[in-house]
Amino acid sequence: MNTFSGEYERTVDNKGRVVLPPPIRELIGKKGYISQGDDGCLALWTQTEFESQAQKRLELESEGSREVRLKNRFWAASAFPIDIDAQGRIQLQGRHRTYAGIDFNQEIVVIGAMNRAEIWNSVKLQVLRNLLEND
Repeated sequence: MNTFSGEYERTVDNKGRVVLPPPIRELIGKKGYISQGDDGCLALWTQTEFESQAQKRLELESEGSREVRLKNRFWAASAFPIDIDAQGRIQLQGRHRTYAGIDFNQEIVVIGAMNRAEIWNSVKLQVLRNLLEND
């Protein structure tokens, strides 16, 4: 498994694009996926890890829980292949920006989260950090 790590501040441009940090780009390679992530972030997956996650979700779904089926359904519906352009940018679709609370020309944070990278609204990420520090 490739391990995503680090924290990188970025800005979403006025067309909804963001330049991925080189270490994240290198791990994703030519083909990857973006999906809604947990806690209001966006998740970036390598193709291999995305397929692994899909398989794990299918196995859990076979247990018959309605909640699991619904989560899987919406996770799959939110997932799209990403294309990294020559400048190292990806396009954040409107539905993804809305889900994550990300606007044009906004500062965001890209973090490594072991088996994936995550794109965060910087304020949301700080709120989660504060919750953890106050526990």
